[in-house]
Amino acid sequence: IVVMGAMCMWLVTPLIFAGFIAALIYFTISRGQATTRAWAEMAETLQMTHQEGKTLWGTPARGPITGRRDDFAVTIRTFTRGSGDSKETLTSVETAFHAPLGLGLEVRREGLFSDVGKMLGVQDIQTGDKQFDARFLIQGRDELAVLEFLNADIRHKVRTAQETGRNIRLNDDGVYQEFRGVLTNAPQIERVLVNQISLV
Repeated sequence: IVVMGAMCMWLVTPLIFAGFIAALIYFTISRGQATTRAWAEMAETLQMTHQEGKTLWGTPARGPITGRRDDFAVTIRTFTRGSGDSKETLTSVETAFHAPLGLGLEVRREGLFSDVGKMLGVQDIQTGDKQFDARFLIQGRDELAVLEFLNADIRHKVRTAQETGRNIRLNDDGVYQEFRGVLTNAPQIERVLVNQISLV
């Protein structure tokens, strides 16, 4: 009887484990499909195109959303950054300007790499707005032209954008912004786009 019991456990344990793995895979695929459907529905609401991809399982996957808003080219995509416990999914929203600004402009959040850059001699432009200068690294070829572009209204909009998302970057080609998670809320994306386009 003891031998029979041991044999049953030996047979049942792998089956339980296989069942757990199968349930986990099913849950992951189902959740991914639901998010992909919401992503596609958001693209339709925004009157943009969802470029659908495929997972390893052959199920639909989130590809980028592309389109135009007020004749500006827009790209919305998701990506993963980090690994292990620090791994996270982000959504990026990018609006391209009609034509490059030609200022050699780079405005991005101050951080570790900004400090390293300064130690290596990379100088940033100061606007005189202490709050803005403390939060952003500003670079450009023509300091006067950059300062003229970064007027009080533009600085306010960049600060506001930074507060609503994780990161913002403004350069000669357009505006790039990151958000935590997968954004599927069309009105939220619309607000982001309105703010990005207003920076032109």
